[in-house]
This record gives sequence, C-alpha cells and structure tokens, in this order.
Amino acid sequence: MFLPFKMSPSLHLRKKWKTISPFHVISSFLVITCLFLACEPSISQASGNHSLISAEALLQDLDTLKVWIAKAHGDPYRFTEKIALEQEFATTKEKVKKQKALSGESFAGIVMPIIAALKDGHARVFLPNYDHFEGHPIFPLRFVFINKKPFIIEPLASEGVSIGAEILEINGQSAASLFNEIIPILPRDGDIESIRYRKLQNQSYFTQVLIALNKATQVYDIKLRTNGQISSHIIQGLTSGEYNKQRKQSNKTFQPLIFDSIDSLKHTALLDINSLNPSYFQKANFYQQIDQIFQALKTHEVQHLIIDLRNNTGGEDSYVLHLLQYLLKAPFEMHGEVSFTQNNYKFLPDGRHWDIDPKCFKVNKEGRYDATAALWEEHPTLGVFTPFKDAFKGQVIVLINASTFSAAADFAAMLHFHQRATFIGEETGGSYIGNVSGYVPTLDLPHSSVKINLPLISIKHPFFDSHFTNRGVIPDHRVQPEIEAIRQRQDVVMRKAIHILHQ
Repeated sequence: MFLPFKMSPSLHLRKKWKTISPFHVISSFLVITCLFLACEPSISQASGNHSLISAEALLQDLDTLKVWIAKAHGDPYRFTEKIALEQEFATTKEKVKKQKALSGESFAGIVMPIIAALKDGHARVFLPNYDHFEGHPIFPLRFVFINKKPFIIEPLASEGVSIGAEILEINGQSAASLFNEIIPILPRDGDIESIRYRKLQNQSYFTQVLIALNKATQVYDIKLRTNGQISSHIIQGLTSGEYNKQRKQSNKTFQPLIFDSIDSLKHTALLDINSLNPSYFQKANFYQQIDQIFQALKTHEVQHLIIDLRNNTGGEDSYVLHLLQYLLKAPFEMHGEVSFTQNNYKFLPDGRHWDIDPKCFKVNKEGRYDATAALWEEHPTLGVFTPFKDAFKGQVIVLINASTFSAAADFAAMLHFHQRATFIGEETGGSYIGNVSGYVPTLDLPHSSVKINLPLISIKHPFFDSHFTNRGVIPDHRVQPEIEAIRQRQDVVMRKAIHILHQ
C-alpha cells in the first residue's frame, strides 16, 4: 500500500538506490521480472472432474463466441480482416468436429488462436475455474526472455539451478520448439510481438497455457545450460501454497508511485509509475500525490525528469490525463473517439449489463454509439485540455518495455506524438493509436465454461487516422538486459537514461 506522504524539505541525493524516507524505493534490478504479479489472483488447487464435453456442445460454444465478438467487441476488425477471423473460426470448427469430446481445458487451447486472431491484447482466454489449477502444480521456474531465449532469474539452490541458466528443454521438447508453438496463439495489440514473450514470464499464465495445450505435468524434466555446461534436472511443480508465498514475497515492496532524486545528476528526479490501477489509490489520492510531486519539481528547480513506465499494465485514463496536463506544453486532445457497438448488452451472460443512458452517447453515421462526456461521472477524457499553469517544462526521459500496456501505453503514445520525451527500453505492449478496453467483462462460454475477456469500448487517439500503426511506441534507444546484466542485477535501461543525461 502506498502511504500518503508529505514532501521532504529538500530532495535528498541517493547512492545505489537506497530507500529515502518518506519515499519507498524498490530495487531497480531487472524490473521485467515482476511482470503481472501485482494484478494476478491467488491460486488454489482442486481435484476437478475434467469431464468431457461433446463436440456438438463445443461447436455451439464457438457459435456463441462468434456472436459475442461480432455484436459486443468494441472494434473487432481494427487490426485484423473479417475474413481472417472467419477463417480462424472455420479452422477451429474442423478441429472440434474431429473429436468426439474434449475437456474444457483442452477446448480453451483450441479457442486461443481465435482470440489471438483479433490482435487485441485486452481480449483473452482463461481456463474454466482459472483461479485454481485443477490439481496441476504451477511451473516451478521463473524466467525471462532475452532475444527470445528463456533464462532463469530466480535460483533454486536445492536443485542446483542458478541465475542466468538458459532453459534448453522442457519435458523433452526444445524450448525453441515449445515457444514457437505457443507464441502465435497468445493475445497482443496489433503486430506487437514482444508482449507475448513477456506474458509467458508469468508462471501462472505459462502454466495455464501448458494445461490448455496438454503439456502440464506434475514433475518437469528441465535441461539447462549454465556457463556453457549442460545439465538435466527433475523439478517438482509448485503447490498453490508455495506459489502464493512466492508471490507475496515478490509483492511486499510494491508501490504504485515512487518519487526520488538521483545522486549522480543535479536537478534530476525519478518518477516511477508502477500502476495506474485505482485500487492502489483508495487511501492515497492519485491526483493529490501527482500535484505534490510536480510542486516539488518546481520548488527544487528540477530540470530533468525520468519517468519509469516499465511493467505498468495500465489503469485509469483520467490519471493519464492528469499527468499529461503537467507535461505537455500546448492544448491537446487525449481521446479522439470513444465508441461502442450497442446501447445495451443484455444478450451477454453477465448480470452487470444494462441499458446505457441515452445522454451518454450519440449514434454516428456508421450506426455505432459515440460516447459523450456524460458517460463519465467525473474526469471525462473527451475534449480539448489545457496544460496546468505549473506544468513541468524540463527534459523528460521515459523508460518503457513490452509490459507497458493499456493506459500506460496510451500515456507513452501521447508523449511520443507530441515529441515531449525521449524513450528508452523496448517497444510498448500497448498500441500506439489507442485500444479496445473501457469495460472488459469475463464471460463464461455456456457448455465448456471457458472464460473469455471481451473488451467492449473502442478508444481511438486523436492521431488514429494520420498515424495509423499496428505497433506500439518504438523507443529512441532500444535497450534490453543481457545475461550478464541479470547475473549482476544491473538495470541497464536506467543506466542508459543516466548516461544520456550525463552527456
């Protein structure tokens, strides 16, 4: 939990990223390692009956899914052609017809390519009862990808596994073959490839994929390469208790906002925005904290600001607007268009759906529903906004990676479009031109109980048409950690930012 704070009388300088009261500082070591841990549910295990579902019933589920996507998804053909999605449905139906029956878990694996074909990172497939793993242990190793190869980032001393070991094989299948099979069926915005690799760095998500593809086991036969030496290890999967304990330890130091100074650079501050999720700001108002931070920048005559958005998977759009009003130099629009396909969603199996108040939309010439400012109870993001009087005028450097997603990626895109910052790291996982999100219900397919995250609201940035792209924000300086940086626990992206400011 982020504690409410008062600004210190002066910005202290720090060495080696030590904690400075009253700000809580996270170790800067390899921030990509904690991908999605903060938003992940606790896992429990149950025996489950793994009952088989007839092919006829599963074909009905596919028809249901097709209707949901066509009628409810906010913009199903933004990044994919309708014919391509139709072909994916046809291919999937043929696969199901060849089976007499399948488990819900196996059906999830068959559905995944359809959702991947949408090229929408907010649309996802989850196993039935995905908050427990039906007796499957969780994959026991934490790893990251470097140049598409998996490397261990958490040692298992009892198994002789050390940091930096490369995973060569899992249960007799080469890592290259396994991940080449998995990567194409994972969700992403547009044609952004890196986010798919980052998703698999999450142990529970990787385990779900293995279950869906019938590749999960109780014990894993792992072949590793460490300093040129190849070794084999038989490693028991983690129980839910072991995994949740590991998660809690990883999340103990999580803070949604971190603000600090850098000892080696005068007039330089770091603003680490780990999350824009309102759940983290229930006791410490986001707007007030940002107001205090930018007042401190002015008071202490800070000239250079490093904003760290790595692993920020998004959250509240109005938080982004507030930040932009402190950083942009001229009037701007944040959202060029917010629209949806229906004025009610009662046909979806979710009791939370209701008729949308007519004052919240206008029907456009295409028959879609364009949102008006009345859709927001407060902090609407439509319209032209003026930067604050005390907006920061100095240099801005933004750190990004493939886990910079949704609202965080929107923030990066707005800064990039307005040429307000230098970007370091890797391409954002979220689209440059906006996303489909807003409200993302989790829907159960009626027969298989496979869960589908289906985003309903299309969001387009003002530069959607003039700068249409199927990619994220491309950094000015591409930097990824190498294996030695992992072993030495070095943050090479932050190092690059400091190097640029030293020049």
